[in-house]
Amino acid sequence: MSETTHPAYAEVQASQSRASAFVEVASPAQFPDSPVSRVFAQPLMLGLFLPIQAGGWSASTLPRTTDWSFDYNADLVLKAESLGFDLVFALSQWLPKGGYGGVFNGEALDSFMTLAALTARTERIILAATSHVLYGPWHPLHFAKFTATLDHISRGRWGINIVTGHRAVEHEMFGWNRIEHDRRYEMAAEFVDAVQQLWAQRDNFTFEPELSSWKLNGAFVTPKPRYGRPLLINATGSDAGIEFAARYSDVVFITSPAGPDIDRALEALPAHAAA
Repeated sequence: MSETTHPAYAEVQASQSRASAFVEVASPAQFPDSPVSRVFAQPLMLGLFLPIQAGGWSASTLPRTTDWSFDYNADLVLKAESLGFDLVFALSQWLPKGGYGGVFNGEALDSFMTLAALTARTERIILAATSHVLYGPWHPLHFAKFTATLDHISRGRWGINIVTGHRAVEHEMFGWNRIEHDRRYEMAAEFVDAVQQLWAQRDNFTFEPELSSWKLNGAFVTPKPRYGRPLLINATGSDAGIEFAARYSDVVFITSPAGPDIDRALEALPAHAAA
């Protein structure tokens, strides 16, 4: 009798073909001893945006000392940690040759890989990388495994800024047309649901999304994140984006149309943001 015809093998195959029940996923903020809880206990989170792309955060052509290289950014992270900063954050961009032109010439490190390399070189500061979860597309099994591993290495200091991508040129670089705005967030929700279940499930997990092309059949991920899951972040400003962030994220990066004053900024946000 071959392995594929053995009754036990058939039983496993049958069990894997059925969609798994979702389990509750704990936020790192629910664990009092987590690095995230330590930061959230403070009235203000102090973070540093890393200049991992040419031009940094300014289109100025004046002489500058910032540099997109890994060594320069690693030094910034270690300095920020020594000064008591809570978090470092890096963007992600996919641009054709020449970038946007001028000082934004497209030279850039990858956000995920850069901060992953710093997990073993830091002790206290939270490392938040940006990932376009629809590009490729990423498979949630890869993503859950990679991020759980980085959470393990960093001892709970790994964070992910989940974005869907909005520039047509970026989508086209991956071989397809830009997805409609709100549909992108629906697909991202399927992705994050699957990833979170892979972090939390204590048994094999099977799931088939309605919109996305990937599937999970009897999937399992180790190690499990130390404090439920990594820190989840979303940089957004649209109604669909803020609704997504309110559902999944611990931290939301927004651009306020009302300026830097927090009270006026909250008044200007969509109503569901205050819930």
